[in-house]
Amino acid sequence: MSVLAADLDRDGHDDLLVTDMLSRQHLYALTQRGTMHDQPRLPGDLTSRLQERRNMLLRSRGDGTFAELAWFAGVAGSEWAWSCLSLDVDLDGWEDLLISNGFLHNVDDLDTQERIRNLGRLTVAESRQTALLFERLDTANLAFHNQRDLTFRECGRAWGFDSLRVSNGMALGDLDGDGDLDLVVNCLNDGALVLRNDTSAPRLAVRLRGRPPNTQGIGARIRVSGGPVVQEQEMAAGGRYMSGDEPLRVFATGNAQRLTIEVRWRAGGQTIITNAEPNSLYEIHEPVTAGSPP
Repeated sequence: MSVLAADLDRDGHDDLLVTDMLSRQHLYALTQRGTMHDQPRLPGDLTSRLQERRNMLLRSRGDGTFAELAWFAGVAGSEWAWSCLSLDVDLDGWEDLLISNGFLHNVDDLDTQERIRNLGRLTVAESRQTALLFERLDTANLAFHNQRDLTFRECGRAWGFDSLRVSNGMALGDLDGDGDLDLVVNCLNDGALVLRNDTSAPRLAVRLRGRPPNTQGIGARIRVSGGPVVQEQEMAAGGRYMSGDEPLRVFATGNAQRLTIEVRWRAGGQTIITNAEPNSLYEIHEPVTAGSPP
């Protein structure tokens, strides 16, 4: 349902996280199975891989290839996942992961599936009613703290990101104007979650003013150095389930008093700001480049 591109190991190359449906709970891992039919595999085909319902974390090697590390990193399972996003929640300089999940009914339960098969041939109306035979699937949203060693620790309860509501889309934005990113989560048949980020660590925010038609600088690469670690983020639009963020990027500054901001624009230009101060918002305008419209 969602794909994320972010520099999770701070090596300057974006890694990929793709979410699917695999429970972290031992009971559900043993009793759930998807209803998608088996994919054919032709004899002698050594290149294709059987489909598995789990998350994939693809770490960029920097040479155009990736290493799949989801099990090693501790993020292979995240329940019935919908949206994933990267956010440096505690502003330590490293991107953490937030994943919304849930479904009305545990329709992958093998025992209930067998019970329905034993009912015999059903009419269309009767088949629609069988969904009520499945128990509710109340699973908490998940937050993964970046341990800075390619592994993540689940800490949704500690961060207040453990709602049992069926959560779908997620959108980041600075709702209270304090320079960090808050979160809105829409929930099925329930009110939205509005989660305020109470992190007190110093930060630096960047908003881009691109040239038309790309006025929000989508696709531009922002690099901030001089803080706890060199941080890079791309200004993106969409990428997750029916939701997108405010075009604002926030970076940790640590104890630094002066930082450098570099913006590589999608059209090819570059902007460098030196002596940037923490706890400030910088609006950066795209420069006129050769071939740009007036």
